[in-house]
Amino acid sequence: MKKLLLFFFFQFLFLNSFAQAGFTSEDKEMLKKTYEISVRLEEKYIAQQKQIEDLKLSINQRFDSQDKRFDSQDKRFDSQDKRLDIQDKRLGDMWSLMLVLLASIIGSIAYMYWDRREANRPLKIKLEDQDKEISRIDFNVKQLMNKAAML
Repeated sequence: MKKLLLFFFFQFLFLNSFAQAGFTSEDKEMLKKTYEISVRLEEKYIAQQKQIEDLKLSINQRFDSQDKRFDSQDKRFDSQDKRLDIQDKRLGDMWSLMLVLLASIIGSIAYMYWDRREANRPLKIKLEDQDKEISRIDFNVKQLMNKAAML
């Protein structure tokens, strides 16, 4: 922008120098005003450049603060992931323990059933023998009674 203004300023001076031999008071006043305008424009340009640099700095600071917030969020997510992994491992261990206990209970019930059946087998055989003997004795008693009733 500065170069462009200086280019137009010098072009104006150069062309006017060919058109006229000398500067009039109007020309001098016009040149003075043009110079003052170019100085003000340059000052405004410098001020705007400073504002732009300040905005860039402000935006960079915002991005840096956002990056820090994202980093802290990532750390929190990582810690929660670790905690969830620990809880998942504990749940797996509890599930395994529950299955072992369930298998133990079912095995104990099956063993008790088998043991009672085996323990009662000799008794059952003995009772069956006694029942046969009672049946035989009962049959003999009936025969004796029938013989006694006949006499």
